[in-house]
Amino acid sequence: MGRAPLMNVLEARGQLAQLNGQREAIESDFLALPLRNRVIQTYHLLDQETRDVYDGFAAGLNRYIDLHPEEFPPHMPKDFSGYDVAAVDAGGPSIRKARAFLAKVNPSPSPSPSPSASPTNNEGAETNSDDGSNAWAFAPSRTKSGKAILLRNPHLAWTAGYYEAHVTVPGVIDFYGDFRIGGPFIVVGGFNRYLGWSTTNNSQDLAEIYALEVDPKTPDHYLFDGDFAAARPASCER
Repeated sequence: MGRAPLMNVLEARGQLAQLNGQREAIESDFLALPLRNRVIQTYHLLDQETRDVYDGFAAGLNRYIDLHPEEFPPHMPKDFSGYDVAAVDAGGPSIRKARAFLAKVNPSPSPSPSPSASPTNNEGAETNSDDGSNAWAFAPSRTKSGKAILLRNPHLAWTAGYYEAHVTVPGVIDFYGDFRIGGPFIVVGGFNRYLGWSTTNNSQDLAEIYALEVDPKTPDHYLFDGDFAAARPASCER
């Protein structure tokens, strides 16, 4: 399993700064907590099989920490739940996107990289909005074999944690393709007897960022519809 998936789940739980003491992790924790609360409130809406996968993966995380305590800080939690694992998949606002927006609005003469090193699951890879995965499907009428062909390029390096496998559970699943290490739902692409499919590694665009003019007389109000009098208190709630 390794350390990285566990730290991703810890970040989705909103406790990264608490564990490692890094000030820059407070931002991701601040964004993670309301997302996790939403997951807790809606978890019962997931079908039972999906919840079983999340709960089982959480049990595996706790077991791994018990078996390999030397890989983690002394106070590493060992009570991860399906809520925490599902929170990794909950889409939310991106710190990286917000920073890029602020840099455009108020560019620094000598920008320095943020100490928050790698993008998290909540941030995604957003350096170029034109990046993406590719897939091409050819109908049987277009191929020499007379069979459908699916060609895909997920735009990840071979070292990104891929492994090839044929998974068969009689009467339940018969799938051949590639998987990725470190998550509960790791099927990336491949085929079964009836169809083939592909995926993309780009994050969804789930948040929009706007610049609003602040009321100089009331700092917690902003200009709305051209009139400060109609301004409403700024809020992170929706």
